[in-house]
Amino acid sequence: MADTAIAGLPARQTRGRRLSDGLAAAGLARLAALALVLLVAAVTIGTAAAVVAGRLLDDQHAVTAFALVCVVLALFLVILPIVLYVTVGQQRRLEVIRGYYTPGIVAEYFDQFWAGREGVADLIYQWRNRDRRTAAELAQLTDDERQRIERQRQRLEDALKQKFNELMNMDFGFSMYAAPLALLTVVAAIVLYFGFLGGISLAKVCVADGKSCAGAVSAAVPLLGIKLDLVSIAAIFGAYAWVASDSITRNYQSTFHPSELLWYALRLIIAVPLGEAISMLSLSSLGADGLTKVTAAVPGWGAFLAFTISMFSLDAISKYLSAGVNKLVPNVQLGSGAERDDLVVRLPGISEEIGRSLAAEGVTTIAQLVAVDPVRLSIRSGLPFDFVLATVDAAILWTYVGGKITVFREFGFKGASNVLAYAETTAAPALPAGPAVPPAAPALAPLAPAPAAAPASLKQQLAEKASIAETGFDNIVAQLVRDLYARFIRRLLSA
Repeated sequence: MADTAIAGLPARQTRGRRLSDGLAAAGLARLAALALVLLVAAVTIGTAAAVVAGRLLDDQHAVTAFALVCVVLALFLVILPIVLYVTVGQQRRLEVIRGYYTPGIVAEYFDQFWAGREGVADLIYQWRNRDRRTAAELAQLTDDERQRIERQRQRLEDALKQKFNELMNMDFGFSMYAAPLALLTVVAAIVLYFGFLGGISLAKVCVADGKSCAGAVSAAVPLLGIKLDLVSIAAIFGAYAWVASDSITRNYQSTFHPSELLWYALRLIIAVPLGEAISMLSLSSLGADGLTKVTAAVPGWGAFLAFTISMFSLDAISKYLSAGVNKLVPNVQLGSGAERDDLVVRLPGISEEIGRSLAAEGVTTIAQLVAVDPVRLSIRSGLPFDFVLATVDAAILWTYVGGKITVFREFGFKGASNVLAYAETTAAPALPAGPAVPPAAPALAPLAPAPAAAPASLKQQLAEKASIAETGFDNIVAQLVRDLYARFIRRLLSA
């Protein structure tokens, strides 16, 4: 049946993508070279410092100097992916998004999401009231008048593009990452310093006393006289392992949000208390006999457990705790049936993993999805921009047809844009008789319908399978034609 549906949407242009690839390749090459130089310099300086420290400083100061070198190198592994993402990965994604936005679409985007921002409302007003004379009409004017109009149009288009770039830089530039990155650097430096210095001091104690570090041995850190045992040190490096691996993964997937840096800092801060608590809880549950057997069979069991648990994210720990609560209270119902029917995972093509990415941005229901800024959602979630557009497009259609969207998809209507394309190639359906409908707000760039003969068989078959009246289908089409956001997404998909 899908073969009887309308033709596909116009092919999307790749405007801006070659430029994006070029900028990304050049920027990545420069940053990779810089990173290599910095790494070599850090290792060289660290090695030299360690050698000099061993000769000029006493034993304790040499250990402190070596721990500081280790902290710098460990921070480098965490911070480099963040800097690479902000300077290369995110800029590449923004360049791709800019390729979708012509001046007309920028004006419509401002009207949808940024009409209240200073200076934006005036640009929208100018675009609505711009000179719309055609080329044939301009040809009848004098050269001076025609050039004046063309300059006005060009200035307006340049102003729209400039304002759009300003918004992108303000919301997604490095300034959004500066404060979280500074806080993460300070917290990570302090925690890792205690971790490295405590680990080295603990190893020295074990070697000097001939003891096993797997036992209840602790070493005093020179700073503040704090004593750290093997469990605390294992918890610190378990948390660091998760932070570093997650940072590298997010840079590769281009899904870094400034809040992630704050989560990293929190994870490092609670590493020692969490590791100690888990270790004590697990060992105390074994009883005296069980504890003796486990510690005898597996020395350092508490440290191993602390390291393993610390390698989980807070989300994973929360999920495991929730699973435990659900086992204890199996009849707990989270949300009403209506809310569960409106979850984004009910949309075709949305997996649970994608649903979690959307939920992290506060989008859990389809009603929220149809009111979201696609640019912001794509950047923050890391999902491709065209995928976000297609998802929003399907969500708009879902708000009109509900669960029957699967039937519409069988006939080639994957989203609201396909219905609008159908309306463009057929005679516009009339609204059923009823109360007067107020006129819609003037569109920024009206669609140009192309009337043609309506494929009656398609409408009849779809209405019959979806169990709706043909007049109901006509009303859905008419309402979507009046939906400004649906038309805006349609233009983006057609750009």
